[in-house]
Amino acid sequence: MSPPADGKVIDVPDIGAGENESDDLAQKEALSLSRGLPERDLKKEAEEADHDRGERFKGHLDNIAIVLMYVIAAALIIAGVVWFWHIITPCHFLPPEQLSVLQNMLTGGVLVSGGAAYVKKRLG
Repeated sequence: MSPPADGKVIDVPDIGAGENESDDLAQKEALSLSRGLPERDLKKEAEEADHDRGERFKGHLDNIAIVLMYVIAAALIIAGVVWFWHIITPCHFLPPEQLSVLQNMLTGGVLVSGGAAYVKKRLG
């Protein structure tokens, strides 16, 4: 590539010189444009980058769902232990309204069916 007609040399920073990801992406885009690639190749690179962003987002959502599943499972186990302890001990320490809420939570099919649907989706 020849220098501009006015004789000024343009200093293009190194792609790795950026300190954050957005600077790196901007520099990579500028480099792609300066390479003189056909528009279809630039569109293909853009589609691949968009796909990669979508996959990273889906990965983050999967991680959140897995953590949430463990939190719900732990809460149900703790609630089950408290309910069972209340039933087997002679001193019933839960008031009737709390016991009713606890039993409804443990026997409700909403959490189980929601968890089962997620697991079925992952296994299927």
